[in-house]
Amino acid sequence: MISCSTCQTWSHVKCDLLLLDPVIKEQMMATDSFFQYSCQACRKQGRLKFIYKIISELEAEDKNGYYADEFWLESDQFNAVQAKQYLRQIKNPVCFTVIKRRIDTYLLSPEKLKIDILQIFLNAKNYNRQNTQIYKDADKMYAICLDKLTGFMPYLDK
Repeated sequence: MISCSTCQTWSHVKCDLLLLDPVIKEQMMATDSFFQYSCQACRKQGRLKFIYKIISELEAEDKNGYYADEFWLESDQFNAVQAKQYLRQIKNPVCFTVIKRRIDTYLLSPEKLKIDILQIFLNAKNYNRQNTQIYKDADKMYAICLDKLTGFMPYLDK
């Protein structure tokens, strides 16, 4: 049995697939190293916090607040006809609020997080004309988020 360094819960070594990994097993058995074990529940909490941190950092890059919420579909600037047109044209409407609602999904599929976040900006580019400010902003945000997500992905896949 092994105790979680965070919550002190005891787990059977054979019950946690992480501990069956040969590299982890070797680290755990090495007498000259200190192995800090986190149980499945604590690892899940840690990953959720990390994913939320990623979303928050990327959301902070949205200086104009264009992509935070779907509020604009009901705003004065967007009438019902335009909203229907948008939803006909954009098959997967997504914003940072929707992404936050789906956060548990990204534990199982970190690549889906990347796809959904980038979809925000692809939608903006697909709906708006190239010469508009929102198109240009979406293009910049896509590049910024792609760069940041590429840096985060190795940590999410662990």
